[in-house]
Amino acid sequence: MDTIQGKHFSITDPQGVNTVIYRIIETDKSLLKEFPKYTVERLQSSEELRGDAKRKTFFVDEPADEEDLVILSFGKDRVVVNMGVLADNKVKISKKPMPIKFDTLYSEEESVYKEFKPTVFSRNDEVIEKNICDITYFDKPYILDDLEVSYFNLSHDSDCIGINIKEGSKELVYITDTGYINKKILTNIVNKDMYIIESNHDVKLLMNGKYPFFLQQRILSDKGHLSNKDCSRYLSTLIGDKTKYIVLAHLSEENNTPELASLELDKMLEKSNVKINKTYIAKQDESLETIEV
Repeated sequence: MDTIQGKHFSITDPQGVNTVIYRIIETDKSLLKEFPKYTVERLQSSEELRGDAKRKTFFVDEPADEEDLVILSFGKDRVVVNMGVLADNKVKISKKPMPIKFDTLYSEEESVYKEFKPTVFSRNDEVIEKNICDITYFDKPYILDDLEVSYFNLSHDSDCIGINIKEGSKELVYITDTGYINKKILTNIVNKDMYIIESNHDVKLLMNGKYPFFLQQRILSDKGHLSNKDCSRYLSTLIGDKTKYIVLAHLSEENNTPELASLELDKMLEKSNVKINKTYIAKQDESLETIEV
């Protein structure tokens, strides 16, 4: 089974500090007339509580030979901006971060921000001194008896992963809580036996519903949820002659109906000419029948 190769590294946030990290992406020269020279992509992360601190692990999919990072550590009323470089299986972090108060642009008085200096990347004393964190690969699946379980990062406003489960020649893909699925992931999950995938909302119902505007925009964003049309569009590129079952999951009770989700899926299946044994709608308060793949 093909998997997405990547790297991960960990830091520890002290109590009251939350760190987010972005990778800097340079736009291809052929696209510079339409897009800015640089864009940023937020790294997915997971976290583990350790007393009053949080150990955060950040994931970098398909890293280049050298990745430039922007590191933001948020406190109660200020943020520390730092730079890092991922290269040669190491992360090098600047010893001189830039502290900025939320109500000012910048201050040259280091004493104002002294409390943040020893806590920006306090993984341990050695890391602070050397500014290096070891990195390992996560491209190998977990082996659980006869099962191979692989995961991939999704695009949501909280930390979410998709799962690919393989037993022999049979494979199941599970994807919910994501605003989009990138091409790297799509190429690795094509033509599987069963898909459990989010079909969260109907766009018209969402926009004409009672949700406030900011929440509508969050759901529609790349860090939100897949609509019925999004779900069907992705499935049209994924399903193949092996695919036998599709389960539509995570339907919104406010902004969707099983009928609308099924209608969009049926239209896609009719166009694709792929024979599916059965499609299902997962409900929050009911179990599905046992499905033998």
